[in-house]
Amino acid sequence: MIAVSLLVPLYFPAYAGHYLFLLLFLGFGLRPLLEVTGLSGYWERLEDPFQRRWSATELKKHRRAVEQRVRQAALKKRRYRDPETTPGPGQK
Repeated sequence: MIAVSLLVPLYFPAYAGHYLFLLLFLGFGLRPLLEVTGLSGYWERLEDPFQRRWSATELKKHRRAVEQRVRQAALKKRRYRDPETTPGPGQK
């Protein structure tokens, strides 16, 4: 995103002043404007279910990865080897 911010004034120098003003507004002025008008609370209520769903999905992925690492570590340290799957002496 920063690369795009730097490329726009290079390719469109006539719009550099307007673009800088837009970036400053988005960076510093949008949130206070939304809070004054009350739209930030409306947006947070709309965004909350999506954020919760995304967080739950990411948490499930993380838990699965941790469980898989623990299971792999436990299998690696096991002493018992299944005779059906492990080759015996002289077998490959």
